[in-house]
Amino acid sequence: MIFEKTMLKRIPQYEAEGILDSANASRLSEHLENKLKVSESYFVSAIYFAGAMLLLASACLFITNVWEDLSIPQRLAVAFIPLVMSGFFGIIVILKGWGKFIRESASVCNIFSFGFMLIVVANTLGLPPNAEAFLMTMITFGFFVMYIFKSEIVAGGIAILTSILISYFSRNIPSTFEVLFVVVSMVLVCLFTAKDWKDAPTLRRVLGLVVCICVLTAGVGFVRMFMNYRCVDFVPNWYDSYFCQIVASGFASILLLSASYGRFANLTFYRLPHLYVGLVVISYTFIAITSSWGFDGLGNAYSKVASRFPTMPMTLYILYVAIIFAVYIVMFYKSLRAKNKHLEISVLSLFFPLYAFAVFTGSKAFLPYMLIANLIYFVSAGLFAYAGVKKHDYICGNIGVAMLINQAAIRIFSYDIEILTRAIFFGICGIVVIVINRMI
Repeated sequence: MIFEKTMLKRIPQYEAEGILDSANASRLSEHLENKLKVSESYFVSAIYFAGAMLLLASACLFITNVWEDLSIPQRLAVAFIPLVMSGFFGIIVILKGWGKFIRESASVCNIFSFGFMLIVVANTLGLPPNAEAFLMTMITFGFFVMYIFKSEIVAGGIAILTSILISYFSRNIPSTFEVLFVVVSMVLVCLFTAKDWKDAPTLRRVLGLVVCICVLTAGVGFVRMFMNYRCVDFVPNWYDSYFCQIVASGFASILLLSASYGRFANLTFYRLPHLYVGLVVISYTFIAITSSWGFDGLGNAYSKVASRFPTMPMTLYILYVAIIFAVYIVMFYKSLRAKNKHLEISVLSLFFPLYAFAVFTGSKAFLPYMLIANLIYFVSAGLFAYAGVKKHDYICGNIGVAMLINQAAIRIFSYDIEILTRAIFFGICGIVVIVINRMI
């Protein structure tokens, strides 16, 4: 703001000295004035947000101060004060048509006020703790706030709360309504996030990354609901975790393939958050399938759980994986038939069927699986690097470089290799990074 104001003061001087003609001086003045208006709008929005938060804090502290002297009806009435203040603030924001920052601020204030109201009412009436009911109520209210204020922050919060809700449901078998509730919640958040994605601002892309992570964790959470009738904590038995990883790799492959064709095919890689989430999970799957402990664990998991196959949880799990696999096959076929192919993504997604079928083999098959996994990983990394050079895409090219360096680093540091060899390795990595980026 200081620079723009200083330049506006100097433009008449520059025009008088002949440095700028009248037309350029007029255009520059208009440009600087527009930048000042934007900067001032952000500043004013920040001031309004700070004032609203101070008023909200004042109301909460006032309630705390007089709480012990109030009767139960008075406490119930007072619990609504922050929510009423936030609602009034939100109405003003909508009527005045204020900017994005202030809308997000109003939506956050309404969410926190509503949660505060629920907690106070429950404590006042002596209601027993019920985390699932609290989360479902917050999510339902959050959808109204999300669509009214078009809030990316609230949408991300809903996705996170839905993932937490699924982890609560994994302790027992939820009702049909509860399962439908979490499914519908995730679908609505995904639709809200994907709307106008091509021109999405930075905050929407951050929301996309959060939603992709939550979709992945929600998919794995369903495995725990299906397989565990009596899970006493958030971590399932050690052999169930391998089956959760199979599902995670399936969802990751679907996320990867969704970035390889259709509406996302022509977007630059920095606009594809589901690509990054899929890459992280598939990279872990690669480590698991190329290490003896991970491969042996799969075989042990199958032998432990095979006896449970006639039971409902295991049967539902098989059906669940079959549905994921069917979706994967369709998307894989479409990715190969797409006009603008992303072969690097299609090849990397092959880790899902490879990892899923590895569960049915014993430890003797470790060597061929390890060789196939390394081949897939190296080919995919090379294709990423080649695509980056061809399309002049720094992110795509460096994804391939990072995959190659990651794979080599795992091998270098898994064994007791001399310092000289490691020094040569880092030197080669540096040369590869510089050469690839120079080519891009």
